[in-house]
Amino acid sequence: MSVTVPGDSANIPGNAVMQRVKGTLTVPSGCTHQPVVGRDDRPLDGFVYIFLTAPGDSSSYGADDTPFVLDSSLPGPGLPQAGAAGVVTLYRAVDSTEANLIAENGNKYTVSPNVQGKYMYPTKEQAEALAKMYEDAGFGDYIVTSATIPEDALASSADSISIAGEGDAYLLLPEAVEVLSEVAVE
Repeated sequence: MSVTVPGDSANIPGNAVMQRVKGTLTVPSGCTHQPVVGRDDRPLDGFVYIFLTAPGDSSSYGADDTPFVLDSSLPGPGLPQAGAAGVVTLYRAVDSTEANLIAENGNKYTVSPNVQGKYMYPTKEQAEALAKMYEDAGFGDYIVTSATIPEDALASSADSISIAGEGDAYLLLPEAVEVLSEVAVE
């Protein structure tokens, strides 16, 4: 898979806009995989490599690799099936600055330019715990907000993640944030 990402003149010249690329890895049915010990002593089946280059320049400016294990479970709370017809309520702890932005935007969440999306929790208790943690750390006052999203939008435009110390959550991409309902204060 090859993806071309345009430069962003608002950033330092030559910097690329942050992009999220989703792909599918197809493994032939006759292929057997024996996990091997990886660099961090965990079993793995292989790596997905990412190379960054400039147009017309075949030299690599940067590279990264991500190990994977086939038939392993992904972190996080899981996503609904694509095409699901239900609605899910998600929760978020916000400070006064974000609360004001929500009010200015007609009680809707917004995503700032060059930001990946919004982190949301599947339970109110998780958002309350995060708000308390931030307040105890001296980051100001936080409130818990909620909004609903169609399951199909959550399935197609979010990532199921697990944040160290904060538990299971979702990273909603900008297109998922756009279809969230009006925000309610819990």
